[in-house]
Amino acid sequence: MYMNEQLFHRSAGPTNSKHTAHSDSRKTKLSRFFILLAAVVLVLVFSLCAPMLGGDQDALAASSSSHIKQTFEIEKGDTLWKIANQHAPKGQDVREYMYEIKLLNGLKSNLLQEGQLLQLP
Repeated sequence: MYMNEQLFHRSAGPTNSKHTAHSDSRKTKLSRFFILLAAVVLVLVFSLCAPMLGGDQDALAASSSSHIKQTFEIEKGDTLWKIANQHAPKGQDVREYMYEIKLLNGLKSNLLQEGQLLQLP
């Protein structure tokens, strides 16, 4: 018999089956706990990241479906900033409202002409 075989036969002696069963059930419970913990962490991460993935869709939908409230005629000295500042809804950034006016009227720049009609969102 070789030395490796002797070591193998020594360690393969009788085992305590009660101790092994307890150890196996503890490992099973521990693995179930970690799987459950991983699932909870995954759900939390997804719920925190989901708004970042599609958060702008609501803002775009709201601005594109807004109704035309009024038409504004440009007078001498009027600027897009001035008009947006006067007519922007309370709490809305003036720059965002300017952008909405430009989109609604198909403007490519902030330059306005006297007598020009602007539709305001």
